[in-house]
Parts: sequence; C-alpha cells; structure tokens
Amino acid sequence: MATTIAPDGENTSQRKQQHDDCLLHIFLLVISLLAQRSISRQDGFQCYDLKANKDDCVKAQNGIVYLEPSKTLGTESRLETTASVGSCTIKIHRRRPQNIAAKADVDDALNSIFKCSGSSGYTIVYSLNNSDIQVSVMPSNY
Repeated sequence: MATTIAPDGENTSQRKQQHDDCLLHIFLLVISLLAQRSISRQDGFQCYDLKANKDDCVKAQNGIVYLEPSKTLGTESRLETTASVGSCTIKIHRRRPQNIAAKADVDDALNSIFKCSGSSGYTIVYSLNNSDIQVSVMPSNY
C-alpha cells in the first residue's frame, strides 16, 4: 500500500483518520444531545439561584396527591397543585383545563430540577396527549 506524503510532510492517511475521528466525535455529541432532548420531553429548563432543601423537596414530591388508579393530575383536579414541606414548595400548573399530567412525567421534571445546585428551578414538561405542564421548585419563603 502506497503512502502519500503531503507538502508539509504529514502522512495524508493519518490526516484523514484524524479528520474522520473528529467527525465521529461531533456526530456522537449531536446524537447524544438530541436523545437527551427527546427522552426528557422538557422545555424552557432553568435552574434558580435559590436554595431549596432537597430532602424537604422529596417529601413534598411524595405528598402530591394524584388521581387513582391513573396516577394523574387531570381534568378532575385543580389547574395548580402545590405541595410544601419545610423549606421547599413544588408547584405543578396544568396550563389548560384539558391538560393531564402523568405522575411519571412530573417526577422526571422534578428529578431534573433537583439536580440544580440549589435544588430549585422551572421547566415545562409535555405529558399525556402532549399536555404542557409547568413544574417549579423553590424555597417556601420565596
């Protein structure tokens, strides 16, 4: 197999391999970002510069009352559901009366917010029938 040397003295097959490796890394980065976006089904994610106690937030999360057996906040529920424990307040707002929020989608949104440095933040999650649901976590004294 013949080796071609570029005018600058570098082996062109090595240069091509480096180029291909770079393209592969870019491709994998783009795919992973797209996969994360489609799995989370969240929009407008924002961490707040506020400190909520994560342990209190988890207790508040566990205190949210969902309709049974569907485990949803839906047309028979209020538009806004609030759960507070200690220094943490969780608000779930169904933006329209026909919107339905599945517990699993709310939990995913809350768990994403809990990863913020202050365990507080905001996101919109798309739930059943593409219902857009606002989920926020903040300190109770805010």
